[in-house]
Amino acid sequence: MGKIDFGDAFSKGWQAFTANIGVLIIGTLLMAIISMTVILAPIMLAGFYNMCLKAVRGQKVEVGDVFFGFSHFGRFFVGFLLMIAVGFLGVLACFIGAFVSNAVLMFLFIRMIDTGKGSGEALGECWQYFKGDWLLAIVFAFVTGFIAQVGAYALGIGVLLTMPFAYCTVAAAYYGVFGDGAAPAVAQPAAPIEP
Repeated sequence: MGKIDFGDAFSKGWQAFTANIGVLIIGTLLMAIISMTVILAPIMLAGFYNMCLKAVRGQKVEVGDVFFGFSHFGRFFVGFLLMIAVGFLGVLACFIGAFVSNAVLMFLFIRMIDTGKGSGEALGECWQYFKGDWLLAIVFAFVTGFIAQVGAYALGIGVLLTMPFAYCTVAAAYYGVFGDGAAPAVAQPAAPIEP
């Protein structure tokens, strides 16, 4: 496994975001509205990560991509329950534990989308990465999480910009860990995501 390259991740994340800004803003809005029905939150999150992964790959991103998770409801719902369990353990481990759980879970849904693997196997692979690069993973998860939320706290509706940028950056970083060491250039086509 590789390591996160901050510069590459933020550069490619920004390129992916700006190249698809309109559709990603709509996707963020749809995710926020539909996720108010709590049971649908993990499904919409999976769909939004699917949009960001496609954006980073240079594939055409459409508003309908945000509904990707509905055709895989059970798999992503189980993944979400696993995220809650790991997150809860992180909270029990006090302040530092929450940062650890966030870093371990950072690539979970992206790994499930990219490989078609179940949540348990994908989590195991995320844990294997984390063990070898734990400090950088914690810092990166914190920074991107902060960016994703700062729009809500500082700018209100600005979250429609900060969240998709942060998620595209996480998707770009994913390639440094599980891909060939760097995210593909946004302009290059890539193989389609398997359902």
